Amino acid sequence: MNTPENTRNNQRYTSFGDLSPSGKSQKARMMYDYLVKLSGNSPGELMDYFLNKSKFGKDLIESVKNEFRMLRMTLNIQALHQSLDKYSDQKSNLLALVADTHSRKKIRDMGFKVSNTQYAKAKRKAEDGLFFLGSKRHKADHSSRIIFEDTKEIVVSYLLNNSRASSNTCKVKQENGKYIYQPVYYLDSTKLDIYNSICREKPVIRLGLSTFYTLCPTNFKKGKKRADMCPICIKGENNEKRLRKINPEDNTKLSGQIRRQVGLYKKHLLVKKRQSEAYKACLDGLDSDSCVIVMDFKENFRIGGGPVEMSSKFFNKSQISDLGFAAVYKDSNGNKKYKYFNYLSKILSHDAKYASECLSDLLNDQFFRRFNYVHLWSDSGPHFRSQELIYSIF
Repeated sequence: MNTPENTRNNQRYTSFGDLSPSGKSQKARMMYDYLVKLSGNSPGELMDYFLNKSKFGKDLIESVKNEFRMLRMTLNIQALHQSLDKYSDQKSNLLALVADTHSRKKIRDMGFKVSNTQYAKAKRKAEDGLFFLGSKRHKADHSSRIIFEDTKEIVVSYLLNNSRASSNTCKVKQENGKYIYQPVYYLDSTKLDIYNSICREKPVIRLGLSTFYTLCPTNFKKGKKRADMCPICIKGENNEKRLRKINPEDNTKLSGQIRRQVGLYKKHLLVKKRQSEAYKACLDGLDSDSCVIVMDFKENFRIGGGPVEMSSKFFNKSQISDLGFAAVYKDSNGNKKYKYFNYLSKILSHDAKYASECLSDLLNDQFFRRFNYVHLWSDSGPHFRSQELIYSIF
């Protein structure tokens, strides 16, 4: 229920520009009454001194003059913008002068007649620093901007720190026009979040959003499906959502339990980050004498299917277990290479005995005799995190 006391409290903490006309009039009346009382019934003399002799008054007048100058400048740009032909490419060039500091709604409120496409184009030019009135250009010429190599390296490093490597590969075009196969990295965060992290942590770098997207290699992708997820991560994400809905002053048993679980989840993320950094450091430290083996069980599958199947065969198909090994090594030119080995079996137990037998057979392969150092990586499944598997290795 809104009482007169609540209304006064709301007006007290509301910005003057957000008040209603009656609220603004009331505030002006209160200020005048206070001036009369403060000046001893001489408000004119007090205001004359404040505006003409006081430092605070002079600063206020200068601030108002600056705002007026900015408004005049914007209106001049608006007049020039309106004088151009409706389909002129120069319209977005002029609009770029104000698109970086004013929202689309504010620009339209000031009298600019702009479409959503024209504003988006002007915003992109402003972010990239493309201010020109030259000949017609159909697209923003990113080649005219000098992009330093360290900026590219920073973008790639942030992408690597917020992604995980997969067993898939894709073609990536190089600067010389040739294509090479690179591993596909699936991003743990959106590209927009990664861009915001760069802007926040590296404020000295002038990097527009469109330029950031241009610098992102095509082998960094956002996964469409999250399979074989860690149960701690899934529960932790859900608990964070629940915690945001809880009142911070709520001290019930349930809220305390959720806070403890979120705390454990954040510690789990720190361990995950440390392991991810160690894995990437291991890959970066490879030479011609060493390799990395990543092992994991894939999802069981069935074989022998077809577009037309008899019911007896469809329901009697046996499952196949697939234990995969990915070997990562460097060739003579220092480029990372991937070689895959798969062990298919009707054994569905996924136990340490089967994993150790497959690993022993793998290490006896002719391919691994060239390496003196082999680094083994796996998830924390019980079939890999066991003394039996470690004993079989050593």
